[in-house]
Amino acid sequence: MINKGKCLRMADAFRRHRAWTYTHHDPVENGPVLREMNDRGFTVNVSCNGVDHLDWVAAKNLGVPLTVALPSTVEAFKAMTTEGGTKIVRCPAEWDKGMTCQRCGKGEPLCYRRDRNYAIGFIAHGTKYKAIDEAIGKFKKGLKVLT
Repeated sequence: MINKGKCLRMADAFRRHRAWTYTHHDPVENGPVLREMNDRGFTVNVSCNGVDHLDWVAAKNLGVPLTVALPSTVEAFKAMTTEGGTKIVRCPAEWDKGMTCQRCGKGEPLCYRRDRNYAIGFIAHGTKYKAIDEAIGKFKKGLKVLT
C-alpha cells in the first residue's frame, strides 16, 4: 500500500506544473489514492505488464490513466486494440524520430492526459529488451492493429 499522505503532498507540489509519472503499485489496492492524485492535477499512469494485465486493469474501471509494456516481438503499430477491447496508442517518440515529450500532443503529452480512453504502449527496446520480454511474456495473439 502506498503512503496516501506523502502521495497527496507530492501531487499538491506538482499542482501548477505539467507533470506525470508511472507506477507499478497495485492499481486496485491503491486506486483511490492514485485517482485523487490525478484529480489534483498530477498525472499518475498505472503501468501494466503486458496486454493481459492491461485488460484486467482496464476492466476494473479505476478511473486512472494506463500504460503498457509490450514485448519487442510486437510488430510496429501506431494504434491497436487488445482482445479485451482496450485501445493502445503507441508512444509517438518510438515511431517519430523528431518527437519528444515536450512536442508530444502539441504541448500536452499523451502520457500527461488523465482522461484518455486508451493506454499508451511502449515496445521493449534497448539493452534490456530480452529481460523485459521475459518479464511480460511473449505474445502475438490478442492484438489487432488499427493503423
